[in-house]
Amino acid sequence: MVRPTAYWGFIVLGIATTLLGPALLPILSDFHMSPVSTGALFFASSLGYVVAVLTGGPAGDHWSRGLLLRTGALILCIGLGCLALAPVWILVAACLCVISIGSGIVDSGFNALMIDIAPPEGHAREQSLLHASFGVGALLGPLLIGGFLALHMGWRGAYAVDCVGALLLFFFLLRAPVPPRPRGGEAVSFHTVLRLASTPFILLLGLMLGVYVGAEILLGDWSAAYMQNIHHLTKVEAATSVGLYWGGLAAGRLLSALATRWLSGRALLAISCIFSLAACALLVAAPNA
Repeated sequence: MVRPTAYWGFIVLGIATTLLGPALLPILSDFHMSPVSTGALFFASSLGYVVAVLTGGPAGDHWSRGLLLRTGALILCIGLGCLALAPVWILVAACLCVISIGSGIVDSGFNALMIDIAPPEGHAREQSLLHASFGVGALLGPLLIGGFLALHMGWRGAYAVDCVGALLLFFFLLRAPVPPRPRGGEAVSFHTVLRLASTPFILLLGLMLGVYVGAEILLGDWSAAYMQNIHHLTKVEAATSVGLYWGGLAAGRLLSALATRWLSGRALLAISCIFSLAACALLVAAPNA
């Protein structure tokens, strides 16, 4: 029950994360805002996530992971539901911040939980499968927005659908037997987080992850608007194109889950970096980019 709940949670999380990009121009149009205003939306959607991820581990150890995850799912549900009904611009930004807080709690909570319940030799595979579920949700998000736009139903319905998904996650967590942190394991504290942040290897991995997340935000959140404004794609075509990008992410994470059987984490990182650099070079060299 715990694993299916975690996978469902990451599907809901993936949808919530990838709705904003394809919905960006329709949101700006509905509230008569200029593209300059998008900075506030992306700042709001990132700020809460960072705070929640940094504090989620210590909070889960201090109280309980089950309570933390249920709280995160409820916060995510409230944010999605309020955004689907938001009547003014400032509430849209506020709701995105609430969504990001709930998303960060769900993200950090399930990551820690799956590490605890998997044997040491299965950590990499477990994380790959969990994040492949995120990729599935990330694929569905733009397609969901595209479907609502194709039916001339606006962007709000997609957020309402994901709100229902977050509500189901909350009820699943009420029934799922979320285990406590294993005895004998070191509790995560803010001091532990700060100590890890000063480790050179962790700093290098953090830098790599920062570059990856930056590229993910750039492509996932801005490419739909770019394709509509520069290449004159329709809203539905742009949303579908972004969905294909996130579909590639899901495929990559599923493949990495299989690759961990034969490759070490270091080798998998090196191959992924080489593949990503080659793909970036092709993107820059594309004649109609």
